[in-house]
Amino acid sequence: MEPEDIKQLKNCEPGHCEVQLPTEAMDEFKQSVNWSVPDTANQVNRLGQKMALEALERYIQGGNAALGTYRDKHHPAEVAETFRSLLSRSKALPVYLPELDRYLLDYPETGAENIQSEFYWEKVNFGLKPTLRIVQAILYRGPRSTDPAYAIAVKAALREPLLRDRS
Repeated sequence: MEPEDIKQLKNCEPGHCEVQLPTEAMDEFKQSVNWSVPDTANQVNRLGQKMALEALERYIQGGNAALGTYRDKHHPAEVAETFRSLLSRSKALPVYLPELDRYLLDYPETGAENIQSEFYWEKVNFGLKPTLRIVQAILYRGPRSTDPAYAIAVKAALREPLLRDRS
């Protein structure tokens, strides 16, 4: 996190915070970081990395349902339902790539020998402030000559904007 973000994080309160985090994360930063020592930035970044890894592990175990509810001020949105709704708009995916469609919706419950999945992270400018994203890159290989040879899906498994209140 940038020095200004760390400074803002110290005084975060639900509804009054420039750092976009769930209330539980705000509390954990307040309780776990010693704000009066010179290595505060290292403490904050280590804790942030730990939180991101734990969120990824929850997703790997529980899939879309583990992504929880995203609260942008007072407008909660269940991430799994929002993703399901967005994917339902694709009429071609369930027809031409039903195995990939099921994998996207039911991960990790639905495995497929024709699908490879990997995770990577990136820090991107999403809106006004930087956002940490952990991305699931999914490669589908058609098993029959009549299937598409390859299809690639990229899914944000975790999106944690670092700068605006989520409470």
